[in-house]
Amino acid sequence: DGEPGKETPVEPFGPWKVLGVSFGASDEEVRVAFKRLALIHHPDKGGNQDAFVEIRQAFEELTERRER
Repeated sequence: DGEPGKETPVEPFGPWKVLGVSFGASDEEVRVAFKRLALIHHPDKGGNQDAFVEIRQAFEELTERRER
């Protein structure tokens, strides 16, 4: 708890939970989930801006983790 150099995740499954995929989801599963949710929540389609931003950030976080 609070040790220097040790990260404490606020919500360990945050981006996976936002996208509705399991922790071990494949790149394809993540992409499909993002696309499905983005179509539902996109502001241009009458969706909620805040929800769309959260979905986009979760997708970006997961894809960046895979690229490392």
